[in-house]
Amino acid sequence: SDRLIQLLGCQNIRRSAMSRLSTPQPEKTTRRAQLREVARRVWWVSTGSVFETSLRYLHLARRLFSDAYQKQLTFGPVWFARAEVDQPIPRWVVEKYALDGRAVDIGPFTSRRECSRFVEMLEDAFDLCRHCDVLQQAPDGQACAYFEMGRCAAPCTGSISMEAYRAQISASARFAGGDTKSWFEAAGSRMRRAVDAREYELAARIKGAIDRTNKLLTRAGRIATTPDDFRYLIVQRARPARLVKPFFMTIGEIEEGDPVDLRDVPDLIGAWVSRLAPARTLDPSTAKARSEHIWLLSRFLRKGADAQGVYLHHTQCESLESAAETVVRYFSSKYS
Repeated sequence: SDRLIQLLGCQNIRRSAMSRLSTPQPEKTTRRAQLREVARRVWWVSTGSVFETSLRYLHLARRLFSDAYQKQLTFGPVWFARAEVDQPIPRWVVEKYALDGRAVDIGPFTSRRECSRFVEMLEDAFDLCRHCDVLQQAPDGQACAYFEMGRCAAPCTGSISMEAYRAQISASARFAGGDTKSWFEAAGSRMRRAVDAREYELAARIKGAIDRTNKLLTRAGRIATTPDDFRYLIVQRARPARLVKPFFMTIGEIEEGDPVDLRDVPDLIGAWVSRLAPARTLDPSTAKARSEHIWLLSRFLRKGADAQGVYLHHTQCESLESAAETVVRYFSSKYS
């Protein structure tokens, strides 16, 4: 009835199809469905690399399986810390989707746990509200223990205006996006003043916040500072031999380039790198698809040296000569 039976990626389509559509041997029992009885056509597309296969699979699964396609994927989400600065109740949230223009996006992070710990660090460093359910009751909320400890300004009670609290969230978002110098300088000054005033308990608390913040900023769970920083030149094998194919990740959009001869890479590297420029205005309706592209690339980045192909962060492409040399050296060894 021309209905889809199965979607899969494989290294040898002929061998895979023959294996799944062959007549089973009588003496062998298997729990695998007998596709030979129902299959009538095999639609296929040739790819040159595991990365390209995964990208094709994602796009096809999204189109063919509608809302159920994520169950077909072999990779899971990465996570974003999102500062909802302009929402009626400003706050930090942890989400697997980003890039819809409704928040300041930080990350991605490898796990929800690491992302949540980063948000907790920001709440400690900037004395933010830890109970957003109470904050929604502002200015009639009930102050919690953090207010009593001097670690929250209690916007829930109206002690400060929502606009003043919004400014605190904005400051924490700038810090999370890489502007950390001013916070550390201010925290150091507060600690020294506390010591001079012999408020040693306060000084110890500030020092503890500085130490925790320093430690968390260097944790390995953060893949990138922001999605804007998540820009990569990806180069993979192509067909026939001696050809390579570039892919360009710019703020969640993976664009494909044309296959080229490996010998032409030094002449083309400048044009390739120029395609990594910061993104233009993004369409909120494509936020989910772009987030999933970040999930996909993150899967390969986490493989490290085991990932096939070359993955160059945009900062590694500042020297065009060095970037071209990296690509040529890698694939020369593969095609030798």
